[in-house]
Parts: sequence; structure tokens; C-alpha cells
Amino acid sequence: MSGITSGTGLFSGIDTASLISQLLAIEARPKVLAQSRILQLKSQQAAYLDLNTKVSALKSAAAAFRTSSIFQANKATSSATGVLSATASATAIPGAYTFIVDRLVSTQQLLSRGFADATTTGLNAGAFTFESAAARLDRETSLADLNGGEGIKRGKIVITETTSGKVTTVDLSRAGTVSDVLDAINSSGAAVSASVDGGRLVIASTASDTIAIANGFGHETATSLGIAAASPAATVTGSQVYRLGTATALGALNDGNGVFVSSLGGAGRYDFRIVVDGATTVNMNIGAITSGGGTVTSPPPTTLDGVIQRINSELETALGTQDVKAAIAPDGVSLRLVDAQGRTLEVLENPTTTGSSTARDLGLLTAAPQTGTVAGTRILAGMNSTLARTLNGGQGVAGDGQVSITARDGSVHAVTLDTAGSLHAMLAAIGTQTGGKITAALNRAGTGILLTDTTGGTSNLIVSGATAASLGIDTVAEGVAAATVDSGNLQHQYLTMGTTLASLRSGQGIGTGVFRITDSTGATQTVNLGSGDKTVEDLVRLVNSRGLLVKARVNDKGDGILLYEDGASGSLKIKVEDVTGTVAANLNIKGEAAGAGPQNIIDGTSERTVAFAPGDTLTAMVTKINAAGLGVSAAIINDGSGSTPFHLSLTARGTGSAGRFVVDPGTFDLGATTLDRGQDARVFFGSADPATAVLLSSSRNTMDQVVSGVSIDLTSTSATPVTLTIARDTSAVESALNTFISAFNTLSDRIGQQTRYDQESKAKGPLLGESTALQIRAKLYSTIQGKAVGVSGPFQGLADIGIKVGSGGRLELDRDRLRVALEQDYQAVADLVSARVQEPAGTTTVAPGVTVTNTEPTFSKLGVASQIENMAEAFINSVTGTLTRRGKTLTDQIELQTKRIADFDIRLANRRTILTRQFIAMEQAIGQLQTQGQALAGMSQLIRR
Repeated sequence: MSGITSGTGLFSGIDTASLISQLLAIEARPKVLAQSRILQLKSQQAAYLDLNTKVSALKSAAAAFRTSSIFQANKATSSATGVLSATASATAIPGAYTFIVDRLVSTQQLLSRGFADATTTGLNAGAFTFESAAARLDRETSLADLNGGEGIKRGKIVITETTSGKVTTVDLSRAGTVSDVLDAINSSGAAVSASVDGGRLVIASTASDTIAIANGFGHETATSLGIAAASPAATVTGSQVYRLGTATALGALNDGNGVFVSSLGGAGRYDFRIVVDGATTVNMNIGAITSGGGTVTSPPPTTLDGVIQRINSELETALGTQDVKAAIAPDGVSLRLVDAQGRTLEVLENPTTTGSSTARDLGLLTAAPQTGTVAGTRILAGMNSTLARTLNGGQGVAGDGQVSITARDGSVHAVTLDTAGSLHAMLAAIGTQTGGKITAALNRAGTGILLTDTTGGTSNLIVSGATAASLGIDTVAEGVAAATVDSGNLQHQYLTMGTTLASLRSGQGIGTGVFRITDSTGATQTVNLGSGDKTVEDLVRLVNSRGLLVKARVNDKGDGILLYEDGASGSLKIKVEDVTGTVAANLNIKGEAAGAGPQNIIDGTSERTVAFAPGDTLTAMVTKINAAGLGVSAAIINDGSGSTPFHLSLTARGTGSAGRFVVDPGTFDLGATTLDRGQDARVFFGSADPATAVLLSSSRNTMDQVVSGVSIDLTSTSATPVTLTIARDTSAVESALNTFISAFNTLSDRIGQQTRYDQESKAKGPLLGESTALQIRAKLYSTIQGKAVGVSGPFQGLADIGIKVGSGGRLELDRDRLRVALEQDYQAVADLVSARVQEPAGTTTVAPGVTVTNTEPTFSKLGVASQIENMAEAFINSVTGTLTRRGKTLTDQIELQTKRIADFDIRLANRRTILTRQFIAMEQAIGQLQTQGQALAGMSQLIRR
């Protein structure tokens, strides 16, 4: 017999499977209870997770008053949004500000002469050279830089022509540069011609008349321009108004290159040194002065007066007397050092700082000790001019200043040039000293000199001398059979070690990122340029610290970074590639050197040349220019008229004056006309009268930080003033309070749902009777109806500003009451809601010599929302939070019940096995009994027979 083979016993006929299941079901009652308990625990766990989410939302809503500075939020409102709009940050100062948008930014655009077709005819254009307009030698002078940095008083001047009696009023209220003044006078209709001579304005009659210049009524403009002249004269030569002064910005010196100050800090830093009497060396620090702990105690000076004071202070401290002093020289364009004792003075650069040029930039660098006085070199050019020493990449003009010129009429002229002066003074000297037979002016590109022989002679024009060679105007020994000599690009320096990286690429900056350098041996290093790297010096120092053969410096043209190899080199070409960002590409150093040896360099010059094949059409030229990655976009304009309707249009990619460019087409006749020279946006701030307003300019249609914390966008111009009102953003406060109230009510409602009991349906919430949930609700209401801690003022509770508990325990906001409270005392409302002043951690003495630091934060001031934030944190803190701990308890209980069920399953499985065996044994016994019975019955029948 094999036992039980189905649910019913073969011998007994008993449904053993059902019987065993019923027996096990009785024994499994505790398991069912455990399963039911798990369902209950999980329901509570889900409910608490839900509450955790709602408490977290309430905490975020409460913390927003602090983290988002809701009560510091400001709103900017423009009286003419079609003219300007603005956004105000939390730091903006509330008030009303007046603006006149006089001019929006424009973009430089050139248009070439016409061509017959765009796609067929090769133009044999040769090559075009493009560069930033900073390479020009006729820099614009801002009126703000006149009168020693004090600027001028804009307004009106009156020009009277004596003989005719004609009176012309010239309105200079909107002038921002010396060129604006010249243009306004020359286009005024008066018979005069305005020009500049060094630091002076010159107004000359063009009608063989005498003129008088006076201030317009109520203005002082002519006086501040130095041209007020009551006595009539044929030519009014003004006083020197472009001169150094105490307010002269360092950034305005040296053609806008400023004064180099190393960004290196720390104790003992200095920028240059002065040696007195060959014995006492005084280190001059015009950078940041720091304390022993590295805290900046005195920032770098930004004006010439600040530098002079720093120098004199250092000298007095070191020498104990004021005998050696720095001052502005009588010429008004240089500095000088004077020793009252007549000792020798020597000024030297800091030899430990790579590329240091501070003493040179201040014009005080000496080649040898000077007795008694160091007469500085010129550091301020004439108006609309450049310094001769910024030519040739900053190397200046070589030679002794002597230039020999043989005019085409055979006359010979010895010209003496001041190579330490301004370029335009040298140009004027050539015309003056040759009696006008040779004139000198800027060439077509504005980057060099053009000599013109006016004699009409037929001999060769000959120019010679070391200075002429340095100026690019020397000829071969036999001269040239032409009336002109063009120097080509004289490489005006506009990039120095002190140039800010943010000013590169027409003010777009070069960004941050990582680039990789490979030297000629194959060694590689990455250079990580971060937001803390501000100047070219920082960049050069980073590259030079990589331990490669490759080093960096400012190139010989003074317009970019040069990578070269210092020391023995390998056979590979220098290579630079961007890893992250586009820093290398923006610096024009991405790529590979041209070759080995002297060619194994990468020159990041801003001067870029685009070469054209003889057969390149106008369309091909446009394609090549655009592919060169210049700051210029090329296009073809078809004017639809005449036989040459196609024009090459060149447009700056950058806007305003910062985006201007120069193009030198070489010998090709481009015939370019300036459609737009690229003007900065011009805005007058603070007054309805431009004459008394502050003149603002920008190379974009944005004005940031004119009003602290306010960003202004310009949309159109307006002749009438626009009022920009900065006020507290009460709508943001109201919105944040509504969010807070909503989060509070949501949490309160959810607690009510989770702890509910419906008398009629007998339905229960999963957290009915749960003390933790009830504790949260009790604390919520006690806090929300409580008072702010440590806050004085008219408002002590939220009910005072219109927030109260309404029907159903829900918070309600009375908007009218809130607005009245905000108008009554804005700060008191802010303190009531969001005050949060934490006290420093203190210590408690628990035993003699034993102290314990108090880790729990304490607050001297705590607004109601801040209290709610702290309360919420106490509930949901990931380690110590009440909900966190309760959640852990539930998880532990679920795990315990799950383990009990697993144990029950094992016990029941064992019990099933036992019962099954017992029933099998019973069936076997029954089967044996049946067999025995059958045997006995058979025997009985045999006996009967």
C-alpha cells in the first residue's frame, strides 16, 4: 500500500486534504492576525510618509521667506516700457530714477563699392587684414577724462562772428566725447573749424573774421572746455584741458592700457622700487594691502591721486621724512619724483614679477640714477591721439628722433620728432618742419602713417633714419617714385599683462574652461582657467607654471598671447586644443604651430588675414571671410541699380564701440563707405535736462548696476524722461504668504483625514489615535497662533497682519489688512514673519575645568515662519526627526510581523507534514485491517465447507 494518493483516503474514504487544511487554518489564526497587522502598519507608514511630504512642503514655504529673500524682493516699474524696462534684485535701493534714452547701441557696418556680378568674375582681391578698432591710432577721448578726470559741465556755448555779428548757439548737452564736441561745432553753421592740438581745443574762423566764444546762458560749458574767449580772435586756442589730475583714472593712462598691478598678493608684495642715494631701497606696493591673515585692509587705488599718495606714504615711512615726493609734473601729462636733498633717485621694476611694467606705466622707470629729480615720461597722449611709446607692440619708436626727408622737388628736410610724445604731435611736426611740403596723417586703415609729398616734383621721395625705419616710413636708399609712403600697421599696443580677460573679444571675454598644451617633446599638460583668473597676467602665470617647455607672454604686436618654447626643444610641433569650453579658440591659440625651430610658435594675434585666390568671386570672398571666425560678418548686398549693383557688406559681430573693427584690403580697391561706425547706447540719468544729468554709455542695450542691484534693458529712444520706480515687491510677499498658508492648510487637512473617525460609517483614518500625528497638529496651531521671539514693533502675531485661523481650522489671509500693515511698517511685518538671528554657540561648565559646547542653535530673534521652519525640521530631520523615528518604528514593527509570519509558515509546513504522515499511517493501518479481515473471511468459508 502506498498511502494517500488523493484528497480522499482510499481505505477510510475520509477527505483528509480538507481535514488537514481545516486543522491548519485553526492553527494559522495568529498568522492571519499578523498579516492584518502588517496591512495596518503599512497603511500608517504610507500615511506618515504622506505627512512627511506635506511637512516638507510647509518647511520649504516657510524657509522661502529667508532663502529667497522674499521681504527684500524689489519690483521695477517703468513709466514707458516701450523705452526701457528693468529688473531689480534684493540689493536694489527703492526710489524713483529718471532716464533719457538718447541713443540705442548700433553696429559698425561698411559697404564696398559696387561690382558687376557676385558669382562669375574673379576679383583678384589678394588678402584682407582684419583687426579690432583698438589698433587705430586716433583713439576717442571721453569728455569725462578732461580736466584731470573731473570732466566738463555739459551745456551750450555761443560763438559770435565779430564782423558779421552772427551768433550761433551750439548745444553740447548730449556730447560724450571730444569728437562729439568737434562734430557739433563744425556742423553748427558757424563759419569756424574746430580741431584739437594736444590737450587743447582750437576753434578757428573760416571766413577771415574774428570770433568770440562764451558760455550759453546758465551754462559753464565753454569755460570747462577751456575755450571761453571774450576778446575776439581769428583763432581761439583753448587752455590745456586734457591733463592729469587727482581724479584721473589709472585705466585712462597709456592709451587706455592703464597701469599694470600684479595680481599676486601676500605679505611683502610690491610692484616697483625706488632707490634713494644708491643705498635705501623702498618697495612700492600699489596693489592690495593685506593683513597678516590675508584680509584686504586697503584695496588698490584706482586714481592717479591714490597712487601718488601710496608712493609718498611708503617713502615717508621708509625715509622718516617727506623729502622725496611724487607729484604730477608741470607739463600735466607726466609724473615726477623730487628729492629736496638733491640725492640720486633710481626707479626699477620688481624683478621677481614676470612682465612687470608698473614703473614704466607710471612713466617713472629710469635707465640710470637721476640726481635730485626723476622727470617722468608722458603717460597721457593728446586728445584723440596715442602715445608714440605704445607703437610697435609697446616697444615705442626707436632711434634719436631724427628723420631725413628729401621731397620730390629735391628739397631736403631734417625733421626732429619727440619719440616720447604723442603720435599726432609727431605728425604735426613733420608738416611744420618741412614747411608743408610733406604732410603726415593716418593711413586709410587708421593703423599707420601716410606721408604725402605736396611739392608736385618728379624726383623720388626719400625718407631715411632709424626713427623713420621704426615708424615704417623709410624708403630704399634711392627713394620711391611716388608721392606717398604708407607705413602699414604700426601695431598699436592694446593688450598688456594687466588687461582684463573680460575685456577681450570686444568685451565678450574668453570664458572659462580647460585647454591642453603639447610641447615639442610630446609632453602634455592642461591649463584650467577659472572664474578667479582675471587678467592676462593670471593666464600667463598659469601656462608658465605647467612645467612644459612651452611658455606664454604678450606677443610682439601687443595684441595677443604668444606661445613659444623656452630651452631645448623636440621635433614635434606645439599643439593646443580645448578640452572643455572654448578658451583656447577665443584666445586664437587653438591649433598647431606652423613648423619646427623659429616657426614652432603659436601667435594668438588679433590681427587676422584672409587670403583670396585670384579667381575668387565676391561670393567666394564672403564665404572665406565668414569661415575665418573673425569678429566680422560678410554678406552681399544687391542695390538693384546700375551696372555694378553688388556690394560687399562687412558688419561687426560685436556691438557699439567695443565691436568696432578695421579692415585693410591691401592694394585692392575696396572703396568702403561707413554706413554705421558702431555707436554705444547713450543714456542721461538723474535729470530731465541732459546738461545736468549723468551721461551713461554702454556697448550693449543694457545698463547694469547704474542703480545698484538694477538691470536695465533699453528698447527705444525717447526725447522725454522715463521714470523707473524701484519699490518693495509686496505682491511677492503676498504670494509667498499664500503659498505658506496653502501648505499649512494642506498639512492640517491631511492630518485631519488621516486621524478621522466617521460616527455614521464607522470609517477610521489610518492614524486614528496616533499620538505623533496629533502632536504635529497641536504644535502647528500653537506655533501659528504664537508670537514672534525677540521682535519688537507693532505686530507680534500673524493675526496682527491679517492671517488668522478660520472655520475648520484653516488659515485665512485678509489681504486688505496685510497691505495696511505693509504700508504702516514694512520691516515690522518682515521681522514678524521671517526674523532669524542665531546666537553663537556657547559653552556650559558641567564640572570644574570641564565645559561642554552647546550644539543646539539658539535664536535671539525668530519670526513665526522661521519657528514653523524649525518645527518642521524637528519633525522631518533625516536622523532625529519625530516622523523619521516614527517611520523607523513602523518599519521595525513590519519587519517583526513579517518574521513572525515566516516563522508561522515554517511551523505550518512542518505541521502539514506531520498530519499528512499521520493520515497516511492511518490509511495504511486501515488497509492492513481490511486485508486481514478479508483473509479471515476466506478462512471462514473454507472451514464451512
